[in-house]
Amino acid sequence: MDTTGRIYNGDLNTVSTYAANRYISANLYPDAGIGVFRHRGHILGFGTRSMEVFYNAGNEGIGSPLRRRDELTRKIGLINARAAVSIEDSFAFVGATDPTGLAVYLMKEFLPERISTPEIEAQLALAVGTSTISMSACKIVGRTFLMVVAGTTTFVYCIEDGLWHQWSSQTILWHRMAGIPSGTSFVTYA
Repeated sequence: MDTTGRIYNGDLNTVSTYAANRYISANLYPDAGIGVFRHRGHILGFGTRSMEVFYNAGNEGIGSPLRRRDELTRKIGLINARAAVSIEDSFAFVGATDPTGLAVYLMKEFLPERISTPEIEAQLALAVGTSTISMSACKIVGRTFLMVVAGTTTFVYCIEDGLWHQWSSQTILWHRMAGIPSGTSFVTYA
């Protein structure tokens, strides 16, 4: 996706050839394109103030094989391309709620559900800037954690428990995490 909201795709049966006219525009709202993400066999196209959902309609003619699902379009934007994360069947992102507000959303199928509390949203609004906020995710001991990194503070949401936690450190080691059980211990790499 480029900043005008065009979602480009490769030519049929190739990932290396891109014709200039093979795109579809995420343009139901007048905002700049931020990025695209795959979720449950669909493409989510995010702008600064909108989210549009596309599916593969199989059109092999000129243009894009994607078609928009208008009923799933929402006026919730993505604050930056690093403020979204997928883990298993879940997709979460930090979205712009109005000209000054931020909130954390978790996709329920294709409908974003607001999971952040007013306290978390107030702290995100105080962050150094929206371009510094990022998200990561991990599974630890059967629990799925969404991490919203804002400066030296990280807000962590446990999907299974529905609870928020706060992690703080001078050195943020959990920007991107991976973990695996090894014998009687659990090895985490950050």
